[in-house]
Amino acid sequence: MRPTFLIGCHRSGTTLLRYILDSHDNIACPPETKLLTALWKVLCHPQIIFSLRSLDFSRKDLLVEMGHVATRMLDTYAIRKGKQRWIDKTPNYHTILDQIDEMFENKPQYLFLVRHPFDSIVSLEEFFGSPSDNHEDPEIGRVAERYGYGRYAWIKYWIESNERILLAKESFGSRALLLRYEDLVLQPSDLLASILAFLGESQDLDILSKAFRVVHDDGFQDRKIKQSETIHTRSIYRSWSQINDGERKVIWNFVKHLAVLFGYTDSGMCERWNSSSSRDG
Repeated sequence: MRPTFLIGCHRSGTTLLRYILDSHDNIACPPETKLLTALWKVLCHPQIIFSLRSLDFSRKDLLVEMGHVATRMLDTYAIRKGKQRWIDKTPNYHTILDQIDEMFENKPQYLFLVRHPFDSIVSLEEFFGSPSDNHEDPEIGRVAERYGYGRYAWIKYWIESNERILLAKESFGSRALLLRYEDLVLQPSDLLASILAFLGESQDLDILSKAFRVVHDDGFQDRKIKQSETIHTRSIYRSWSQINDGERKVIWNFVKHLAVLFGYTDSGMCERWNSSSSRDG
């Protein structure tokens, strides 16, 4: 089975999709592992490349070994769950996509999930709050250190993370599938069928009803998922009322170069866009 990764900007719905995929009889999708980010930091040590030469190891050798370590750990997790494959759902991986592809020797499949910038930005602001919250996620800490807290910081984060995702989607071609949160909740059966076909897995649409009935492991994830009992559409455009008309125009000018490529407009979505357009690579 190919290593598979579910990645998106924080507050894009990756936890919901994780719950759905984890309900499939053949797929184990744990909470955010953060594993590959930690492994990558080994290579960021200022002396490691030179020291590897004494072991007759190259940078590429070490990256591949890291991939083997991660594979063994995640394979073991899947086996414990009685599953044959795993999907690692860690939003922060958007910062090291090229390195992940090297670790797994250009074999992984990727599920990239995006969400309308207005909803994402307000949700980021609500969820991560202010410096007094001392949020433990280092990626969010990096954003705050660079841009401060507030709406401008989350605009910059949305742009940065989704620019990386879009570039990776084009780079990885047919190994990557680009998905929208809105399609996930408005047309879950259609989107799930596309995802399972992409993964080469059996078409088990019953997992949509099982997603909130089966037990999922706790860990790093959206805490609000525990309050849900079914897939709902209440989070689509719910945040727009918190942005006044003038600010909405400014935000759209910041994000539109990217948002339109995902099929978004400043008043919603382009209905003709669908996930099948991303499967052609």
